[in-house]
Amino acid sequence: MKKKPSFILIVCLLAAALHSAPARAEEKEGAGDAFSGVRLTAESLPEGMEITEGIRATDRQVLNARRKIGFPLTAVFNQTISYRGHQARVNYMAVPTDVWVEFGYSKLMGYDGHRSMVMAKGRTLIQLVATTKELEDRLILLLEVDQLQTHKIRFHRTPSKWLLLRERLLAEEEYAELELKAGRRIRGALEQKMIINRTAIKVTYLDCRTEQSADRVGRVLAKKDNPVVKRLVRSYGPIVVYADSSNSELNERVLERLNW
Repeated sequence: MKKKPSFILIVCLLAAALHSAPARAEEKEGAGDAFSGVRLTAESLPEGMEITEGIRATDRQVLNARRKIGFPLTAVFNQTISYRGHQARVNYMAVPTDVWVEFGYSKLMGYDGHRSMVMAKGRTLIQLVATTKELEDRLILLLEVDQLQTHKIRFHRTPSKWLLLRERLLAEEEYAELELKAGRRIRGALEQKMIINRTAIKVTYLDCRTEQSADRVGRVLAKKDNPVVKRLVRSYGPIVVYADSSNSELNERVLERLNW
């Protein structure tokens, strides 16, 4: 398994930037808060869990962070969470458009997907690192991100020999043909490409809105056209996940890592 996550990653790089000059301390959410309804608050946490630090970046710090990570940001907020002697850090980054959400998500996964949990909620990118999986699981649920991200394979929790090539959010046009074939609307999709034991594998996640739609989409996906590619399809509620590779046993092993 990968080493226990340290805080030496983008989320800390940004946190360090916030501490390098005076930043605005945490304040209550308001109409002008870019992270209203997204970031964790003291009221949203269970008993025993607390926010020990919350820092909002100044405009200059946001600009510096933008230069470091390579895509536009409109606001940055960093929190430190404590729970039963363990810690987590959550970094929130607001981006200006949906296109930048998709770009920034892939960029963050490329930087630190092997060491942290990267998520998107609306036009906010969220990066989470925790010292225990229990704390990570709790915070993911509290952040209320969509089920694609809740259930996805977390690469910082996989064997070190697994190589993540890319993880990205799919644009609507990329699954439009599947919608036509299945006669069902898909709310969103996520794709992971990886190399395991020199074998390429692609895992795709689909939010089909309802369990009935997921069943229909799953049956359509099972009728693949390419006989060389082995496909394994799994579903849980409205979520359909399928793995494509040249190795059926590898597909099984990989989908065992889903966080159902």
